[in-house]
Amino acid sequence: MAMPLSILHQRLSNWILVAIALLLAALSLLWLIISTASERQDQDAAEQYRQQVDSALSYEIEVLGTHAMDAAWWDEAIRNLVLQPDPDWGQSNIGSYLDEEFGIQISMAIDQHDRLLQGFVDSAPMPHFKPFADSRSLAILIQQARASSLQDPEGFGGLIEVAGQLYVAGVAPFTTEEVDDDDVRSGELFSVLVFLKRFDADYVEGFSERFSLQLTGIRPGAGENSLPMTTVTGNNLGHLYFSPPTPGLHLIDSILQPVLLFSTVLGAMFLLNAYFSFRTAQLNQLLDRERKQLQQTRFELEINQQIIGSIKEGVVVADDQYLITYTNPAFSRITGYSDEEVIGKRALMDPKLDVSKELYQQMQQEIDEQGYWEQEINAQRKDGQHYTLSMSVSPLIDQGQRSNELVGIFTDVTERKRQEQLLEQLANQDTLTELLNRRSFKQRVEQKIERAGRHPDTRLALLFIDLDLFKEVNDSFGHEIGDQLLIEIAGRIRRCLRAYDTVGHTGFEEAADTTGALVGRVGGDEFTVAIDELTGQQDLERVVQRLLEQIEQPLVLARQQVAVTASIGVAIFPEDGRSYDDLIRHADKAMYRSKQGGRNRSCYYSDPV
Repeated sequence: MAMPLSILHQRLSNWILVAIALLLAALSLLWLIISTASERQDQDAAEQYRQQVDSALSYEIEVLGTHAMDAAWWDEAIRNLVLQPDPDWGQSNIGSYLDEEFGIQISMAIDQHDRLLQGFVDSAPMPHFKPFADSRSLAILIQQARASSLQDPEGFGGLIEVAGQLYVAGVAPFTTEEVDDDDVRSGELFSVLVFLKRFDADYVEGFSERFSLQLTGIRPGAGENSLPMTTVTGNNLGHLYFSPPTPGLHLIDSILQPVLLFSTVLGAMFLLNAYFSFRTAQLNQLLDRERKQLQQTRFELEINQQIIGSIKEGVVVADDQYLITYTNPAFSRITGYSDEEVIGKRALMDPKLDVSKELYQQMQQEIDEQGYWEQEINAQRKDGQHYTLSMSVSPLIDQGQRSNELVGIFTDVTERKRQEQLLEQLANQDTLTELLNRRSFKQRVEQKIERAGRHPDTRLALLFIDLDLFKEVNDSFGHEIGDQLLIEIAGRIRRCLRAYDTVGHTGFEEAADTTGALVGRVGGDEFTVAIDELTGQQDLERVVQRLLEQIEQPLVLARQQVAVTASIGVAIFPEDGRSYDDLIRHADKAMYRSKQGGRNRSCYYSDPV
């Protein structure tokens, strides 16, 4: 006996309500899981960023201590600052030079009785020493430096407080191996050299740029995303605030839209199915079994055609000779070809497709072995535009049996491939000069060092190039001219090294190559060059000399004639170091000696001091 329509309709309505309730519950649970996961990701990212900020600050402090130690070892500095104080020499070679080249605003030479021998503030003689003499935190660093002078002299760094102002400090004992007189030695022994940088808004801005950090400034109270500024005495002078990345929010943004789309499509499909089920139930009461079967078949065919016609993926059906028998509307939208232009033509055999006979054989083999074939193919649309498609091919199934026809489903992945290439490029490239960035340069040089380590006769040169007085260019002409100058200097360096097959301009697909020359930008006006497979010292010297000559050539930028010189330090593997960190540190020291020698010159780490 046929079921009354009202009862059937009521039951279908109940099923719809239950299904909707289950769907809402599932979506709520999914949202809770996503929210929890995204919040955890944001917390982890904030902690990692806090550690990154802390490590960068520790590195800044360590570098300032190293600068102090390098200067304190300089015999000429000991003579003119401690033994025979020369204020003019100190202002020119310590006060002004450190302020211009390294941003060290305050430098002091203090004797063993805590008296100021010479001091400079912003390149001028120090007017008042008492606030620094009264600083307890500075006194602790001075005591540590003096204690080290008795055994193994080294530089010390830390955060200090002077009259309520926060400073980054570097302190080192004056030390020399060329003074043997006991009286002179005792007068020098406990004298120290002090370098200070103000930890103010300008310093925070420069610190952010140097390490690519998002810092918002120093405020008194502690916050969720902050780092305490604690001096060596344990006093807290505020908190350094930063803006960490929020991958959790990005996760929600990337998932929420597909989830909503899926929910909408699922709900629409469910309602559509319920509607047609109800209509089918009506027909079941009016038609006999054979008529009902025929209508059901037609219905299924229509649904399939609607689904295939509405999806965004292109669909193509081909017979066992790969002749096209059907395409959906998305096929025409993606390729630009209409049904009339492709029906009866050989699938994937258009000369504009990068498909070979071997690819056909591979496709047939994989379909026979695993039931499908997937491949990315470079193609060209009808209008001549190139694109990349991702295709999957599998046999059609007819009533549970595999037929001789094949169905291919493909998607235009051109934009995705472009984004992937862009991300790879940004991860390895300095955005201004298109040279290797610091991280990528280090990775590539370490590959060269590893390769050179397997060949005892192989030598590698690491050059550290620092533009002389580049700050004056920025101050005189502006940062835009300064950036154009950096781009031109990068081009000149690449051209000088073209004979060594420079890697680092474009074409990161050659990242695995470990031969030739590497060029990188590791700082604002700092460049690095690595050259392996050296044929002789003379070749290297010619390269270094050519770099100096090319860099000093004047150029016109925005109708302004601009000229700079460079100081170059050179370290050789394996004589000057067997690791990247040792080589870059020694090349930096050699460059520093080049600047002390008058700039616009080169110096090898192995050269006598």
